[in-house]
Amino acid sequence: MYTDRMIVRRQTSTSGPHGGSIPAPPTILATNVPCRYRPASAQETELAGATFGSAAYYIKAPALQGSRLIEIDARCEVEIAARHGGVPAQVLKVVAPLANQGVAIEFVATKAV
Repeated sequence: MYTDRMIVRRQTSTSGPHGGSIPAPPTILATNVPCRYRPASAQETELAGATFGSAAYYIKAPALQGSRLIEIDARCEVEIAARHGGVPAQVLKVVAPLANQGVAIEFVATKAV
């Protein structure tokens, strides 16, 4: 069912010396997560909202890795591993998690910049 693999990371920040926040290295939430992705439908893109005209992708994966829940939110990005046949690895920015289906997570993501 799941033909691809992904790494899930969450952007983090630390407090700067003058009270502002400074981007920190992302935290890795899960690795080698089986997933399936495809271009998002018009309805999924509309549910996600602000995709700013970039290509949107629908991604589905198991909600658990081992016994740990994978928590996806808009601060996350996923790296989809390269596929056979010359499809390169892609880094996608999570735009909106969709309604949780219990044993699976579903979300819409766009190409990260």
